[in-house]
Amino acid sequence: FDTYTGEGTGSYNGVPGATAVWTFTDAGEPGSNDTATIKITDVNNNVVLDVSGNLKNGNQQAHAQ
Repeated sequence: FDTYTGEGTGSYNGVPGATAVWTFTDAGEPGSNDTATIKITDVNNNVVLDVSGNLKNGNQQAHAQ
């Protein structure tokens, strides 16, 4: 596989009910085309973080185990 997607819930500024959704993509070596997308909303569904793009540093590596 080359893509990991997920979501979770937690607190934002101490208030429960925030949601995070993410996608991380491994585009192979050397990692310069790996991408990340992260969106976080608060309990009222206001977007507090929405980022997406290629990694500036690092190398995501997807492994089955």
